[in-house]
Amino acid sequence: MLTQNALNYECNFCLRKYKIKKNLTMHKVSCEFINKMKNHNHDEFFDSIETIPSQRELYSLIKILALKCDVLENEVKLMKNTVQIRQKKQIIELLNQKNNENISDFIEWYKSYSINDEDLKIVLDYDLTRGIEDILKKMVEITKHNSPICSFKDKSNQIYICRRGGVADGAETLNSGNEVGRVYKFDFNSIEGEPEPEPDSVPLKKIWRRSGIADNSEAINSGNEVGRVWKIANNEEIEKMVNYFSNQLLKYFVKWQKEKISFFTANEKNKDLEIVYMSKITGNKTTNEKRTSEIKKWIICSGLFLFHNE
Repeated sequence: MLTQNALNYECNFCLRKYKIKKNLTMHKVSCEFINKMKNHNHDEFFDSIETIPSQRELYSLIKILALKCDVLENEVKLMKNTVQIRQKKQIIELLNQKNNENISDFIEWYKSYSINDEDLKIVLDYDLTRGIEDILKKMVEITKHNSPICSFKDKSNQIYICRRGGVADGAETLNSGNEVGRVYKFDFNSIEGEPEPEPDSVPLKKIWRRSGIADNSEAINSGNEVGRVWKIANNEEIEKMVNYFSNQLLKYFVKWQKEKISFFTANEKNKDLEIVYMSKITGNKTTNEKRTSEIKKWIICSGLFLFHNE
């Protein structure tokens, strides 16, 4: 039992005090063991005493224990990775069980939005990142459960998007996140002029097919037809979305700036304000990589994009 007295931590076996709880925890392992030995029957204690091993023997024992520890750590890592892969696959399967016909393609969805004065005002009042987040918030509030983007409370930090003309999650394990519409198939082509051999008689060779289904798609795709399917969004896909909104906001600002030319040239104060606005709309105080990372984190943590199984 660990007790805390003011800023000190005290061992309840020897009453020694520590300022840091970690040091007490390490001390308590040996102290508790020694204390239990003292409480044993005297004859039992001395009967259990063995010859103290040499330094070489202790070193050999440490190496064996270190090796076993390393093996166990690797096994735990493998188990964690297996569980994570299984969870991701289950999430994809859950998403693809929905009726996705009413869900737009992710790229078509965000490109359908038209920038307005309110969006520009958010950027000029705050910054580019806040402006893009506000746009996404409004879009997901409009499409609600039919939004082609979502996240889960699974601590995996993944964003899922719906794409058109792709293959379902079964091919995800084969394609390892490659672009939707490109899948692996098995190549059984024979030498020209000779009959095609039986599949079992030739080695399997994987080749790329664009906009198609992998061979034996019933098994690979878990029965899902080619159409709108969910996948894990990669950084490039999120970055393209962020860059698209950045460019659209900049175009809208340039048009608005021309309309306000007389205001910005009226005096020095307004000229300085124009410079501040230009700095915000271009987002030059933050790199594209950092902005994408911040928006991705916001999508996952905001709670606005959580999956609803309805």
